[in-house]
Amino acid sequence: MPLYEFTERHNLSKNEAKIRLTGIVDSLINEFRRLISMPQISWKGDTARFSYKLMGKTIEGILKINQKKVVVRIQYPLFMRPFKSVVMEVTRKRAKALLGKENKYGEVS
Repeated sequence: MPLYEFTERHNLSKNEAKIRLTGIVDSLINEFRRLISMPQISWKGDTARFSYKLMGKTIEGILKINQKKVVVRIQYPLFMRPFKSVVMEVTRKRAKALLGKENKYGEVS
């Protein structure tokens, strides 16, 4: 299966980053609940393993929180390749918004 990986820097405590990132997984599951089934997430320390089914195919990922960054790795089925950029961009933007700070203009740093 193809692999997508990105790193997002943050200035939060590991605990605060974990709280915020749990929110992104929950929000994505809620937003796409018509398309996905069997969502699962389990935390062990600062690492989360998650998976869900999309159109009958399994998507798996790992989310690792470090002191200054978060690394996200997602394995997705080949049939998703045409949609990869859209899905991954949404995921990355949400992670950036949850981990960053908004300035008075609503821009995330």
